[in-house]
Amino acid sequence: MKHEVKKVNDTRHEVTVDVETVAWKKAQDKAISKLSKNVEVPGFRAGKAPKNLLLEHLNPERIFNEALNTIIPEVIVDILKEEKDIHPLYNPSVSVTKLSDTDLQLVLTFIDMPTADIKDYKALGLKREAAKVTDEDVNESIKRLLENNADLKVVERESKNGDTITIDFKGYLYKDDGTLEAFEGGEAKNYDLVLGSHSFIPGFEEQLVGVKAGEDKDIDITFPTQYVKELAGKKAKFHITLHEVKEKEIPALTEATIKDLGIEGVTDENSLKEHQKKTLLENKTREIDNAYYTSLIDKIVESTTFHIDEEVLKNEVARQEEDLKKRLEGQGLTFEQYLEVRGIKEDDLKNELHAGAEKNFKRFLVEHAVELKEGLTATDSDLEHEAEEMAKHYNMKKEEILDIMNKSKAEWLSQVTAKKVHDYLLKENA
Repeated sequence: MKHEVKKVNDTRHEVTVDVETVAWKKAQDKAISKLSKNVEVPGFRAGKAPKNLLLEHLNPERIFNEALNTIIPEVIVDILKEEKDIHPLYNPSVSVTKLSDTDLQLVLTFIDMPTADIKDYKALGLKREAAKVTDEDVNESIKRLLENNADLKVVERESKNGDTITIDFKGYLYKDDGTLEAFEGGEAKNYDLVLGSHSFIPGFEEQLVGVKAGEDKDIDITFPTQYVKELAGKKAKFHITLHEVKEKEIPALTEATIKDLGIEGVTDENSLKEHQKKTLLENKTREIDNAYYTSLIDKIVESTTFHIDEEVLKNEVARQEEDLKKRLEGQGLTFEQYLEVRGIKEDDLKNELHAGAEKNFKRFLVEHAVELKEGLTATDSDLEHEAEEMAKHYNMKKEEILDIMNKSKAEWLSQVTAKKVHDYLLKENA
């Protein structure tokens, strides 16, 4: 196939193709055959009339469009077989520059897979924090553990911060003339609210401290300026009925309580402290490793040359924005309300998503480049090893884990590859 390749830049190739007349004619014949199945010519069954009569009933533009749909995929396949330097991320955009029943010229614009030219990625000399756990950390973790296992007990007293109150509430907006009007979404029955959790509008929870069960209270609040348009900055009154006040009944640190926690190997205060210290140390080590790994990747990014077409980033921004709209819709919010609450414009959001997409792409490309340079792509034997480790951890059979992995093998290979890259870079920068 006669064609000419032009490298537009580091991320794009433009290929001009002069399709052979025989191939173009064949594509047109296929198009005529397909389209004529529904064409009725007087005196003939549908699609069975002579070609010259069928052509009188077919729009030439329809024939060309159908023929193009047939031949363009074939042209793309042929070009990619011949041009080994083109590694497209998407199907190319196609322009038709010559078109007749005998001539067809196409210009295909290929956007290449993003790549990274990495330099230094070993012994980068970054400082790594040492994981430490103090006695205060251990005591605080035990306190939280007991609080998480606390029961809620109804109390006959005024409410205070930390209590869970059960309330009915109904909200009203102040109109310009000072009268009140109920607003949509401002009412609930038997709602459990933890005072001091800051889960409601500023000023709401604070005004319910000191209220007893069975009491009614009216409170005034002002909605934040960064809120949904219908309520932003407006003054409102809520009528509240408080049904119950419940406080946390935190269990004492006794051997019975410790056993009730159900932690394997923990039977008394000393073993509980040892367990919490070990768990905290593991968690802190993991956090430090993750933070250190991210700093390593970002350091490598600084010295790396990237080839990322702007169209790739635009497509990623569009995808993320569409995903956001769907999530908001599931939460009962519109995209416009989301922008109002955040106090930003759509262009600001696009710039934010663009910066995030570029950073994530660069990090991924660095990891992928290390994977290729060091031969870290996961294999079936790596999956088997991973299955063995997981089987020990979850007390399962290796074969059971492998069955699960094989149902989404590509995803598991990707995860294990990422783990190998992660471990390799940490080792080379220890």
